[in-house]
Amino acid sequence: AADVLGVQYVCIIADPAGLKNLEFAEGIVAGADRYVTVRHFADIDECVAELRRAGYQLWATDLSPEAECISELKSPLPEKIALILGREADGISKPLLEQADRRMYLQLRGFTESLNVAVAGALCVDSLLQLMPDCRGLPEAIREDLRQEWLGDAAVQRP
Repeated sequence: AADVLGVQYVCIIADPAGLKNLEFAEGIVAGADRYVTVRHFADIDECVAELRRAGYQLWATDLSPEAECISELKSPLPEKIALILGREADGISKPLLEQADRRMYLQLRGFTESLNVAVAGALCVDSLLQLMPDCRGLPEAIREDLRQEWLGDAAVQRP
């Protein structure tokens, strides 16, 4: 979903309790990671520090009373937003949620009270892009760098 919506960067924070699912997770992203830059981090602090250094605001999906409905957010929004999604089983960890600059939720209109993380992430990204139409796509310089990187990878893979 990230590639289809134009998201270039995805960060994954290692979950020591879920390492048994790592092979399964790698299978899910197989193929998509050719077009999306996936960064793996050992812990929350390392990931948050990197995102803050790069100028991102951290926005978390959350169902607490402090969260705002994503469809009611007002423009202008920050230029760089890192969307934090939690695990389907238990959401975002408390230490990561405490570092979020903003909390938001999707308004669900049916009887279902939750979505799987891929669907929720896609809907959140699409909602934010509706509010920030000028943020669609990458700057041409970054696109060209990625194009060159992918062409180099493709040339190496040829028999």
